[in-house]
Amino acid sequence: MPLITMHGTVDPLYSFDGWAGTKYGQHLMGAIDAEDMWASLASCTDPATTTELPNGVWDDGTTEELRVIGGCAAEAGVPLAMQLYIINNGGHTWPGGYQYLPSSVIGLTSQDIDASTLIWQFFAQFKTEGQ
Repeated sequence: MPLITMHGTVDPLYSFDGWAGTKYGQHLMGAIDAEDMWASLASCTDPATTTELPNGVWDDGTTEELRVIGGCAAEAGVPLAMQLYIINNGGHTWPGGYQYLPSSVIGLTSQDIDASTLIWQFFAQFKTEGQ
């Protein structure tokens, strides 16, 4: 199963780094650890690579990186990959969306990328035969 995720590094509701026994009395895995776990389960063999993305909107207070793990098992002849969009200084928001609550509550919303478009483009590569 291909995987794409996006996570703000200062998400006040679900820590980018996760929590170990300090939040809700249980361990919650961080974004990078979660991507690494899914990549391991998908038998991905390539090392993770991280690329800084262009900062197209300077005044939103965020920058982005794309972390990719490839070399995963193939589905319908297409090699699968894991993608994690790291939203530096981003909060618990939808990239490209609107600031639905004050940033003091949910953090900043990135305008540099559009989550809806990126998700569609990512999964459109994995069409099955006859579609």
